[in-house]
Amino acid sequence: MADEEELAPAPAVVPASPSQANLQSSASKSNLSQQSSRRNAKAMLKPLKEAAQEEYEKCLLDEIMKLQDTLVIQQALLNEERQEAEQKALNERRARTAAGEKASRLAMLEAAANNAQAEEARQIAKRREAADARLAQREQEAQRERAVAAHKKEEQRLLAAEMHKETMSRFAEEMRQQEAARQEKNATKEAALNARFEEERREIAARNAKKADDAAAKIDRAFNQRQQLSMEQRKVFHERHMAHEARMATIAEAEEQRKRELKRRAAEKRECIEKAQQQQQARMEERRQAILHKEAQKQAELDRKAVEIDVARYEKQQQRLLLHAASRGRVDHRMEELKAKMSHLNQTMEERYAKVEEFERQKELHLRSAQDIAVRMGLEKQSMHDSMRRMRQQATKARTAERLDVPAHIRANIKNEQLRSLLDRMDAKGEGHISLRAMRDVLTQEPSFNQSKSKRKGHEHSASAPALTTAKPKLTKSEQLIQAFKEADKDGSGSISKRELFVIFKNLGVDQTSTRMRLFEQLDTDNDGTVSLEEFKKIANAL
Repeated sequence: MADEEELAPAPAVVPASPSQANLQSSASKSNLSQQSSRRNAKAMLKPLKEAAQEEYEKCLLDEIMKLQDTLVIQQALLNEERQEAEQKALNERRARTAAGEKASRLAMLEAAANNAQAEEARQIAKRREAADARLAQREQEAQRERAVAAHKKEEQRLLAAEMHKETMSRFAEEMRQQEAARQEKNATKEAALNARFEEERREIAARNAKKADDAAAKIDRAFNQRQQLSMEQRKVFHERHMAHEARMATIAEAEEQRKRELKRRAAEKRECIEKAQQQQQARMEERRQAILHKEAQKQAELDRKAVEIDVARYEKQQQRLLLHAASRGRVDHRMEELKAKMSHLNQTMEERYAKVEEFERQKELHLRSAQDIAVRMGLEKQSMHDSMRRMRQQATKARTAERLDVPAHIRANIKNEQLRSLLDRMDAKGEGHISLRAMRDVLTQEPSFNQSKSKRKGHEHSASAPALTTAKPKLTKSEQLIQAFKEADKDGSGSISKRELFVIFKNLGVDQTSTRMRLFEQLDTDNDGTVSLEEFKKIANAL
């Protein structure tokens, strides 16, 4: 017996049997683990919500900048149309003034021709009257001369008759002969004078007729010239009218083509945005699946190690109990304790299985929550894009019912101070509804609204109002390369061609063609003619 007592191990090694307190403790641990898993799930969802919030803020800021650019373009178009209308009105006024001046000049020419014709007729009538007066005067003078001559002759005859009565009788026959000769001579002179007067009258009539014909020819030439000028003016007006109609048709066709081009670009941009959204959702889903798979592997590894530790501890305790029972002779009592321990281990395994099931359930809940967040955020972003697109289309209308609805949970969690300042000014009451008029009033007060697009790209903003461009931190060389890769990947396929890569190298200052070819051969490891993002990241990370 003494030897048996010396060989017996210490009784402190024997574990106590499980009690009700242990069961309650295990239940409380299970509840704590469930609460911890819920907190972990919420903690895992928080980055997704923050990323979605940041993406929504970025999209909203981009849409606001697009609306501002649309307002700038619409204002420029309105100014151009106003200037064109003013220039058109000025040209029409000038054309009407020129036409009036030409018409007045034609009227003046016609009046001058009529006046010249009337003056010529008056001059002809005056000359005719003067010629008739001269003829009448000459006739009267001839009659007076004949009367004076006859009176003198009669006096001489009477005097000669009185003084030389005897001589008169003697020379009576001679005197009668002389008188007859004189009368004949006077008749000849009178006939010659009448003939000369008739010839002068015919010459005057011929000259008057010639002048009248010349005046009529001048009037006809003036009338023909006026008709020719009128026809030329009508022809010029018709040509200008046809040119104006052709120009207006060209302008209308160009405007229609510009509208079609804008619609096509908008459709392409919408397709690119939808494709980028789908790719982003796919990448987020892959990242979530990878995180959940990694967490599941970690949890399974921890569970496996815990089970191995429990089994090893159980085997060690069982060996100790067997040795102690063999030395003490209390095998039955130890067997009951072992059965209780086995039941406790079974309960522990059930708890672990329940924990795994709870983890799977939380995983499903997390996936559904993430999907709900992605779907809700996608719908909200699509609604925001549609509202902003309609606002851009109706940017020039004075009255419109279009408005932007900003959800309350997004409005309350906005982190971008510039966007928050803009929304506070657009929606001062915080109703969550921003009208197009409020946006127009705020955006037209921005410093970049009155600046050119190049200046806005240069970040020239006033310090009194927040600019619409976010301050970009200084990037490293590798980050600049990756950003340049993403900018060159226009279609979002994840790979770029040799030409696009050469553009990146040119922007980075690599001008030598041999250096570009060598870098492209180093990047294109699979020799497929394109460079993927993973191949590009290797060189970027090496830099």
